[in-house]
Amino acid sequence: MYYSNPKPNFKNMNLYGAAANLIPHRDCLLYDFDGISMYRIIIGLTDGNNDTITEFTNFYLEHKINRGDYMIFDFDKTVHQVIKTGSQETQRILMKLHFIVCDNCKYTKEYVIHRSYFYIFYYIVARYTEQIGTDPTTFMGFFFGLLWEWPFYKPFRYIVALLFINNMIMVNRFYRNRNTMLQIKNTQENTQEIGIQKIVMYSTTNVFLIYLGIVLFYYLRYSLFNIR
Repeated sequence: MYYSNPKPNFKNMNLYGAAANLIPHRDCLLYDFDGISMYRIIIGLTDGNNDTITEFTNFYLEHKINRGDYMIFDFDKTVHQVIKTGSQETQRILMKLHFIVCDNCKYTKEYVIHRSYFYIFYYIVARYTEQIGTDPTTFMGFFFGLLWEWPFYKPFRYIVALLFINNMIMVNRFYRNRNTMLQIKNTQENTQEIGIQKIVMYSTTNVFLIYLGIVLFYYLRYSLFNIR
């Protein structure tokens, strides 16, 4: 059972955990099992929806789900989004059903059931962290909320990549300068070359710490000024 009530003009505000349900997305990005597909069926249980649209962006199909309406799509591959056209809130209650399908199946029943556990685990974790990150009020709420929202924006991957590469360069330069200074001072300390594994480890740690700093900023902004 799923309760949905997107706010008017939601695209003009931070969505946090709700981003995974409102902006263009696929419901799962982790699995691609050969010959096995996961399908989601959404069934409308309430009436009165005149302004909340579910759109399948790659097929140019859209519909306002009301009582008795249903949609079936591939859980892993179908890009879709929610569009809000009205200025008032519209409460919707939906039922979401999920089915594993193995076309011309060459696998055993046990194998297919085992693969279904991957989706069950993913969905439990995803739904739990989305709920924590939607309308966050705690540090962990902002931690998961930003983690759900930002990756959906294309510039995010490039910013993270540039930040990571810059960290690798700076870490490598720091250790080279350190070794040079030790050699100049002619100390008894052994200079050590830093390997690629350590560079990656330190750079990953630095990027994570930067992310924690950003989360802390959002959390303090909310705590002090009630701004999300």
